[in-house]
Amino acid sequence: MDWQPIETAPKDGRRILVHDYQRPVFARWADAMMVRDGVPQKAWMNDYGGALQGVTHWAVQPGAPA
Repeated sequence: MDWQPIETAPKDGRRILVHDYQRPVFARWADAMMVRDGVPQKAWMNDYGGALQGVTHWAVQPGAPA
């Protein structure tokens, strides 16, 4: 698996593997999933709807085993 800088990650809503400051986790980019003080926020969101902080790298989601 080749990790790439998060700046190059796709932001089209597809599920990818990202690495935050602690561990790898599956996430999607969300343009307005959260609203803070009436302002839509853009963030990497995990599968449970939580915003991720400190995301530094990404990789393509691995395929299923053969």
